[in-house]
Amino acid sequence: MRDGFEAPTPVSVLSVDDLNVISTPNIADAVNRLPALQGSLGTSNASTNVSSGTGGVNQLNLRALGAVRTLVLLDGKRIVGATLAGFENNGSTPDINGFPGGLVSRVDVVTGGASAAYGSDALAGVVNFVLDKEYTGIKGEIQGGVTTYGDDENYKVSLTAGTPFANGRGHFLFFGEHTYSAGIVGDGNRPWNDPALSRAVVRNPAYAAGNGTPEWIIADHVGVRATAGGLILADNVNGTNSPLRGIQFLEGGKQAPFTFGTQSGSFMIGGDYDQTNIWKWPTLDLEVQRTNFFTRGSYDIADNVNLYGELSWAYTHAKNSSLVPNFEFGQSISVENAFLPENIRQTMINGGISSLTLSTFYGASNRLSLTLADGSTPLDIKADNGRTQRRYVGGLEGNFAAFDTEWAWDLYYARSTTHNATRSPDNLQSRGPTSPHDMALDSVINPATGAAICRSTLTNPGNGCIPFNPFGTNVNGALEYDYVANTGYAITILSQDVWAASMSGEPFDLWAGPVSLAFGAEHRIEKVRGLASADDEARLFFAGNYIATNAKWDVTEGFIETVVPLAKNTSWAESLDFNAAVRGAQYSESGFEFTWKAGATYTPSNDYTFRVTQSRDIRAPNLGDLFNAGRAGTGQVIDPFQGNLVTPDVVTADVGNPNLQPERADTTGLGLVYSPSFLPGFTASVDYYRIKIKGAISIVSSQDQIDGCFAGVTAFCSAIQRAGGGNGSNVTGNINFVASSPQNVLTQKTDGIDFEFGYNFPMDSLIDGWVGDVSLRGLTNYVFHLDTTDVDPVTGVATKIEGAGIIPDSAAYGLGVGLATPHFRWNTSMTYSLDQFSGTLTWRGTGSGVYRNDFLVCASACPTSTAAAPTINENSIGAVHYFDAAVNYKVLDDSVTLYAVVQNLLNRDPPRIAASNNNGWYAGFDADNYDRIGRMFRAGLRFTY
Repeated sequence: MRDGFEAPTPVSVLSVDDLNVISTPNIADAVNRLPALQGSLGTSNASTNVSSGTGGVNQLNLRALGAVRTLVLLDGKRIVGATLAGFENNGSTPDINGFPGGLVSRVDVVTGGASAAYGSDALAGVVNFVLDKEYTGIKGEIQGGVTTYGDDENYKVSLTAGTPFANGRGHFLFFGEHTYSAGIVGDGNRPWNDPALSRAVVRNPAYAAGNGTPEWIIADHVGVRATAGGLILADNVNGTNSPLRGIQFLEGGKQAPFTFGTQSGSFMIGGDYDQTNIWKWPTLDLEVQRTNFFTRGSYDIADNVNLYGELSWAYTHAKNSSLVPNFEFGQSISVENAFLPENIRQTMINGGISSLTLSTFYGASNRLSLTLADGSTPLDIKADNGRTQRRYVGGLEGNFAAFDTEWAWDLYYARSTTHNATRSPDNLQSRGPTSPHDMALDSVINPATGAAICRSTLTNPGNGCIPFNPFGTNVNGALEYDYVANTGYAITILSQDVWAASMSGEPFDLWAGPVSLAFGAEHRIEKVRGLASADDEARLFFAGNYIATNAKWDVTEGFIETVVPLAKNTSWAESLDFNAAVRGAQYSESGFEFTWKAGATYTPSNDYTFRVTQSRDIRAPNLGDLFNAGRAGTGQVIDPFQGNLVTPDVVTADVGNPNLQPERADTTGLGLVYSPSFLPGFTASVDYYRIKIKGAISIVSSQDQIDGCFAGVTAFCSAIQRAGGGNGSNVTGNINFVASSPQNVLTQKTDGIDFEFGYNFPMDSLIDGWVGDVSLRGLTNYVFHLDTTDVDPVTGVATKIEGAGIIPDSAAYGLGVGLATPHFRWNTSMTYSLDQFSGTLTWRGTGSGVYRNDFLVCASACPTSTAAAPTINENSIGAVHYFDAAVNYKVLDDSVTLYAVVQNLLNRDPPRIAASNNNGWYAGFDADNYDRIGRMFRAGLRFTY
């Protein structure tokens, strides 16, 4: 119960006044502005994720170590996770959308390892939303907002009430809130997103060892070799020397020549790249609506015993209207295809060509594909997530006297559930010869009628197959689209039951003061139940492929924490305190774990306080890590069993591993707090932290498993399936499925410095006669290192990758970076207050970054590129500065406050970051560090009664 400058472990505190100044629609958006948080999930950076089911969540991530390593509490108590997804998708952590923002009195962010005091998941720190349980009165808020581009319209209405009853023995609280954000489908015509540029990191087609050129280049005008209406790549006789290569199909099936650019793997540079960039219309923000209710009642059943109960219900509905399309990079089209243009058919007959290879993507934009009657675009990847969180808490708290001291105690039971209903409309079914997509593409002319018919219908007249025309855009109708696509769905119910008891007091005194002691025990059960559609379970879809999971685990733990004063008001110390905590936990899956913390705070004078902590922290694997039955997507793999054959459209599934062990971390903290007596109202702190994680959990990639099987590690072969029924090493067909499981294979380390200051002073302390008060606050985080050391599952060779200074998602395709964060982030503010008026100016930003720290930059005369020092033509991303402004004005006897906020006041564009994987090629690719939405206006009023 100490503020951020007094605690032995650094704590950043956001008060209710801080939250009101920022006035964000969601309390998580305010917390995420703290520099120590990096890579948190929100509606603007998880927009296109269909398979994980995380669309619409708000999850917090300290130190860029993953949201699952940040323990989030509501009034000191745990809450069930939002999704089943494991570490790789930041799942199994609470969704802040369900928290009662109007009752939050402050947010404590513990920026250091705290597993001994709080339990598993507090490896990077703790974020605790503290409630005002004694609030009395009525208050409400109405807010609306829109961007400078006229989109992403949003509003919020909330009401909070509290009242005592039974002559003050009881107290009742209520909170209700509804918010809506229209989202931004596409880029909203923002000037920074010029799709013609299509910037990407690709392998240099001109590179050869020793020829002086860089191996990697950041290039503009990059695309894939596919078009919306279809592009002929090759035929089965001449290969890429086909006389038909380069014919593309446009609106209504019109034929036109296509100019290929310079090939670089699956990509090309130049040529008709602008027709092939399938991700040039990004979805910047999801459409989300939220409704929350929270009630709490308490009653003193005795003078020193209070009975309390809490009930909350929160619903979030998020629509992912991504324009990312389904795609097929190499479908075989027979010469007998019913829709094959006659000139092409005749060329094939004359050349003895029985089939050609067509590369296409469906539904890339309303401009390129059929628009249905409801305004939607068929075969764009979509997701519809409905998430309901319910929470029930009942407990007793009180105090009693024993051993000449007062003891406080708390005993409670809490149950929270998350009901996830996830749908993936217009999801392409393209898995195997009996899938609707493959049967619809294999059309022929019906000899009886001369009309197009599915080949399968000739032998099975009742199969209902509807032939699909792959040549051109707007050549099929809704009926055809509805047949080749279907709606996937899954229902997942997560539950958490917690029984906990704790006690605290000061059992005896030492020469320097009373010894503080807290101890307690907890038992927790986590469960998941689920179901999914038959097509999802059979992994027939392009994306989604949800698999029902049913599992549970439990843990029983106990803890002791103490603060021991060693000196007080001496010649050499104003105070010296020793603090320590230990916790033992018995996990049903991984056995017994012991965590501890030891530290000290030393104040030699009232101006200075030194603090130091050392701790052993853990993160136990969650339900998704352990038991996920398989969440599948689609990707491309290289098959070394077939001469490194590039195999597209391979289903890859992340499957849980029940043999995982907890991640273990050693955390060190060293800090100084400075409160100079000559400058009243000023306090600053600087803290160094170092976190080293052993046995960090990570997915062994599909490609690593294939390579491992090829190298003779037979354990990997069973995870690989082939079309002919064989496993990885039994080459009876192409690879069509790979199951990947998490393993304790990584070592990760981060260290850096946090700096925080606060200064409050009246203006007349500077100049006589001036009125008003000024409040200054600044927080910065500088990351020295963020290392990931990976052990190759085949060779056992360890490779260390430095992730500090790297912008997430910007590493070169195929090279990987592990964790990533920029070196420097900051948030400073100045508030001027005068009677009813206050104004705040905030300056925040992200420092410069690179694509990879080990890139060697050169344009010519380059040395031979190596794994340790790959060469590239450029490697820098500039810093970005943002300014926000807010004004508040109280009217009607201070009972109503009118406010206005302008976020990104100067409408600063994100930098043009070259993308590096299959997620997109466009400026502002990194949504974790940069504002892609632009200037946002919000205005509203708060009232109290």
